[in-house]
Amino acid sequence: MGTETEKTISKTENIHVWGEDTAVKKPYCRTRNGFWFAGGLGAGKELHPSSASKLPVYKMKSAGVWRHTTDFKSITFHDFAVPTIQGCNGIRQYAIGPNTYASDHIHIQNFKNTVFDNVHEEAIIYIYDPPSKWANPTDCGNFPCTAPQNAVAKFTGTTYTGAVKASFTDADFQAVGNYKSVMHDTCVKKDKWNAFFCKNTKIGILKFDSLDGDTMDRSVQPVYIKNYSTGLVNKLNNDMDHCWDGVYTCQKRRTRFIAQVQTDKAYTIEYTGTPPGK
Repeated sequence: MGTETEKTISKTENIHVWGEDTAVKKPYCRTRNGFWFAGGLGAGKELHPSSASKLPVYKMKSAGVWRHTTDFKSITFHDFAVPTIQGCNGIRQYAIGPNTYASDHIHIQNFKNTVFDNVHEEAIIYIYDPPSKWANPTDCGNFPCTAPQNAVAKFTGTTYTGAVKASFTDADFQAVGNYKSVMHDTCVKKDKWNAFFCKNTKIGILKFDSLDGDTMDRSVQPVYIKNYSTGLVNKLNNDMDHCWDGVYTCQKRRTRFIAQVQTDKAYTIEYTGTPPGK
């Protein structure tokens, strides 16, 4: 289901997710995630797609909604003991990560009482950079949509069990996307995550949206979020064009921007085009 006007919520509780450990004899050689981030979308999609353009089933075909909450409780990840799957020429596995089609608003992902059982530190999470293929006139314009680099996953009450464990034992931490600039306080880059490991409860997401009548037609991006005291510069793009008019895209993209921020710092927002009136 999808909606823009009502608050949506994703709930997952008490499930177990398995990876592949060192005992697997015939591995499945494809990059995989045990659990993808959830997203609230502005339009639904039938469970059995009727056209090839809607495949694969997990392909997102609409922009993220303004209000959405995730609530993931007591998820146990087992046997992601090796980050690189044996016998697969360097192909990797991760317990958690974003949907590969998540181009727009990735809402804050809340993981409570998560258990990493026999999970290698490098296999806990991976947050990909926005793919360069998104930078084209029919999708995101001159540069890729920027949702993945602004993703924020918050973990509370986390435990670690099994023979293979992370080097850290923090019950509470955050994993945030990498926008290759000066990061928030207490954050440390983890290259194998392509993300930052943080112990900072003040990390959140700033969202702002044009309410003008031409919100689907105007172009004001790139928009820059800057903190002059730290040197932070975060370059933002707006939503992808998800509409089709026959064989062509509609050339309509919502003027909505999402940026991870530290909520006790001051930021300047700079538009490339004329800022919306409302």
